[in-house]
Amino acid sequence: PGPTKMVHKKAKSKRCSFKDKYKVLKKVKEHRKKLRKAQRLNANGQRHKKDPGVPNLWPYKEALLGRMGDAKDRAKQLEQQQKEARRERLERGRLAREEEKKHVEAQGSHHTTQAQKNQKKWFMKDLKQLLEVSDVILEVLDARDPLGCRCRKIEEMIQGQYSSTTSRPKRIVLVLNKIDLVPQQVVAQWVKYFRREFACIAFKASTQQQKGNLAEMNILPADASQSALQGGRSVGGSALLQLIKNYSRSHDIK
Repeated sequence: PGPTKMVHKKAKSKRCSFKDKYKVLKKVKEHRKKLRKAQRLNANGQRHKKDPGVPNLWPYKEALLGRMGDAKDRAKQLEQQQKEARRERLERGRLAREEEKKHVEAQGSHHTTQAQKNQKKWFMKDLKQLLEVSDVILEVLDARDPLGCRCRKIEEMIQGQYSSTTSRPKRIVLVLNKIDLVPQQVVAQWVKYFRREFACIAFKASTQQQKGNLAEMNILPADASQSALQGGRSVGGSALLQLIKNYSRSHDIK
């Protein structure tokens, strides 16, 4: 006979109907549920037995139940006392934290107030020293709100205290700055108003970016046009310097 030929069996397909598939899934789900239930049981696989209580035939049942009730009441009272004590500790802690926070804020405000007082004291000390050695004081006012920038107490202090103690009266010059931000008619009215008391110069500071070689327009502020005021060069500097030179030459000219 000739050689035999090996025949390979076809692998059985794992395909199945949906009915069988869902049946398997259901059994797996039930099996896992049993495992979880077994984990909740004790080591012997049984639940803890419920206390059957005191048998009815026990002769001292009422006394025993009374003692058990008293023990439960004492346990409840103890638990309530512990809760109240814990609540009191939390409340005391909260009050202590609030008190500490208030104390810290009070100390901070005290330190801040003291620092502000010291700063004000140092500022006034430097200001008085500056006023004592100065002959001409320039008070810069904002043309948009000149009265809000003016400090009359300093003016009164200069005229009263410092002018009476020196042989040369101290001069106050009001510099009305930022005249390019208001109409020229308003600037002229403010200058006229302030010159009733002190010398007043309309001024526009330079708005150029460089630190040196700042340009200046050699014209009077009253003659400057609106386009000239909108430029970067300063206006009114020559008039201010001329006024200071006049004061340096003669103390009788206002």
